[in-house]
This record gives sequence, C-alpha cells and structure tokens, in this order.
Amino acid sequence: MCRGCLEVRRFRYYAVLSFSQNGKVFRPWIPLRLDSRQKTKTLAENFLQRLASNWWVGDDEHNDLLIASLGLSKKAKLHLNRTEKFELFPKAPSPRILLADYLYWWAERVKARLAETTISGYKGILRRYLVPYFRERRKTLGELTTQDVDSLIYVLLNKKKISPATVIRVRTLLYSAMKYAEKEGIVNRNVVALADRPKPDPHHFSVYDPDELRQLITRFKGDDLFIPVLLAASLGLRREEVLGLRWRNVSFKENYIAIESTVVECDQDGKMRVIAKEGMKTKSSWRRLPMPETLRNTLEAEKRRLAPNRDERLCKRSDGSDTTPGFVSSHFPILLKRLGLPLIRFHDLRHSLATAMRAKGTDMSLIQHWLGHSLITTTESIYAHFDARMLKPALENVNQILGLERGQEFKE
Repeated sequence: MCRGCLEVRRFRYYAVLSFSQNGKVFRPWIPLRLDSRQKTKTLAENFLQRLASNWWVGDDEHNDLLIASLGLSKKAKLHLNRTEKFELFPKAPSPRILLADYLYWWAERVKARLAETTISGYKGILRRYLVPYFRERRKTLGELTTQDVDSLIYVLLNKKKISPATVIRVRTLLYSAMKYAEKEGIVNRNVVALADRPKPDPHHFSVYDPDELRQLITRFKGDDLFIPVLLAASLGLRREEVLGLRWRNVSFKENYIAIESTVVECDQDGKMRVIAKEGMKTKSSWRRLPMPETLRNTLEAEKRRLAPNRDERLCKRSDGSDTTPGFVSSHFPILLKRLGLPLIRFHDLRHSLATAMRAKGTDMSLIQHWLGHSLITTTESIYAHFDARMLKPALENVNQILGLERGQEFKE
C-alpha cells in the first residue's frame, strides 16, 4: 500500500505512486491510457485507488501482475472491460495460471477478513518461500501434486535448513490457498492435504528459578525495561500484552490488572510498523489478574512519580516514548549479557512463572486461566515445564518404595 495522485501529460492520465524503500523515495508514473478530455476522471481515480491500495513495496513480480490485471500493460494477459465496474483479479483464475500468481490472487481475496498482522505474516511467507520456489519451476495451479509439496518441504528442511515450525506454517498457508481453490471449483482436490506434515521440534525453553527471577527484577531496576520485565515475570504476560497495558487497566482499589489490548509489530510495505490493537484475539486471552505485592507497590510509586493520564501506556522509555516490541526483543538480551545473567528470551519469563507455579502445586486449571490459554492441554504440554528440581520429591518416594534411606546401600 502506498500514496498516489493523478497527473495529466498530453491529455493522458497517469497514476503517480509515492513510497519509500531502503531509505529512498520512489515515484513511478503508470500510464492509464485514458483521455483527460473525455469523461474519464472518475475511472482514472478508480484505477489510482486500486493501484495504491494493492501495491506491495519491494515486490516487483506482484506489482507487474497488478498492473497487468488492470489492463494497463501492453504485455497484459488479463484485460478488463473498462465500461464495467472492476476489481482486482475480478474472476477466479483458471488452473493454467502460475501457482505463484494464484497465491498472490488468493492473498488479495482473503485479506479483507484478516487482521493486519495476519496478512503481513502471509505476505512474508509468500515472498520468502512459496512464490520464489514455484515461480522458478513455472508450476501452474492445476499441475500441483502431492509430490511437489513433499519436495518443497524437503528442500526447505534439508537444503535451506528452515526450522520445522516455519515449514509447518508454510505448508499450512499453502493448504489454505489450495483449499480455497478447491472450494471455488478451480481444482478438483486439495493435494496439500495428502502431503506429509513435518514433525515439530520438541519445546525446549530456558527458564529462571524463583531466586533467579528475584535477582533479575532487582538488577533491572532503573532500566527502561524494568516495568516490562516486572510485568512479564509477575503475571506471565506475553510481550504484546505487556506493551498494550494502559493505566486505566490497573485498579489499585480492587487490586487487579485487566488484559484487554495488545501492541504488536509487523512488516507493512517493507517497513516495520507498530500497531495497537484494542481487544484480544481469543476470549480466554481477556482476563483480570490480581497484582502481586511487589508489582502493586512498584506501580503505585510510578503513578505518584509520573502522574500519568488513564490512557497512557504503562511501559514508557526514559525519553517519554512508548516502549516498542522491537526495543524489548533487542535490548533484553543485551542487558542480560551486561549484567552477567543467564541468557533467555523475554517470552521465557512467562515460561519461568508457569514452571514455578506448577512446582508450588498450583492447580493446572488456574495456571491455564492465569496464562490466558483456551485449552488446558496447551498449558500442560508447553508452558508448565518439568524442572529437575521438581523430581526430588519423586526420588524420595522411590527410596521409600525400595526401603532405602539416604546413604543406605541395598542388601540382598
């Protein structure tokens, strides 16, 4: 997406787009083949709007297809009747369309019902993995086979060394696109459904024990990340939940924090942008959590010091700007290394709290609600990790079963 305006040269309309890429400003002129002396301004404005709203900065192949689909290129294979109301890729393509072009067509069709962050992730997968692979092989939509999908997965896993989790997302996206083609009657069946799904890597996370968490919080005091770290370690919040908190979400009277908005960062038009989202993705993610005493005392002191209005973010940097997701992810490991603390991810603070809560005997359903999971199986399989220290009581039980005391040898 970019900005644009209409220009007239020699009685011909041009769509002039404007966007920045790699620190440079570009203003391509696209001839619309419309005579300005005739009643064509409304149609020219319509062309401009379609070009500006569907332009993908940095993706020349998509943009060439966009221009062609609007009938504005001499080499266009798709033409539109300009006397009719048009839309980008107005009809379902035939099975003979290149699969790479179909994937762009599908992304345009479904983006209206998807969140900005979701479509941004889709576009990233298309640009990096699916479109280059299938365009190089000139594979058409109707020619795609299960073997082709298996080959794609093999290349990504074994030659490009892409992680299984990412390859699973690639396969899932291709499955969704082909399912849409099957529903529209473009293909007879979804061949991706028969392709092998990569096995995900087992979850391996580094966690802090309670002593390390307390040390972390103490040593982060005075840093721009102190409040985000305290919130994540005390409440087990996700990064986007931490940064989405406003002072209106904090109730000192009833001692709770309401989790009801997020702040995320995604790639839009080749540039990382911060997006604030009101509301949560799932019902279970919306929750009210009681504040531990340390967190409450800290926030009360911050409120007295800053006197913020209720709509301001809790997480601010020393210069007064809002803390961004990118700053958290980049600054957190740097500070850990500087302080000589074990290196973990910011998200691992969430795992650390879940593990510590389980070690203390907290009911799993309570941990599920605390973390905001829809399914308790998610809590059990991913977040509440077993720690070697948690097995000590089991060791004592085994000794008792075998009739052994500490330091005692087994006798026949």
